[in-house]
Amino acid sequence: MLTTKQVVIVLSSFQSGTTIKRFCARRGIPRSSFYRWRRLVLVRLSDPISDKQRLSQTKAATRSPKKDKVKTKYYKCRIR
Repeated sequence: MLTTKQVVIVLSSFQSGTTIKRFCARRGIPRSSFYRWRRLVLVRLSDPISDKQRLSQTKAATRSPKKDKVKTKYYKCRIR
């Protein structure tokens, strides 16, 4: 979940008129964290849906491509 401070930082970046690199450097924030916060804020603002659906969307938005691979295990099943 995002804190109020993180949301304020993301929203103030839209009004700053500077580059994201300079904006993050002035505040001592890693750019990767800023971009993750911005993505989460924009997902929440774009579609007012239920919390359960929003949570699944934000997890999908922050998931790295490497983690998308699903390992499947095959089990032997007996039919009775």
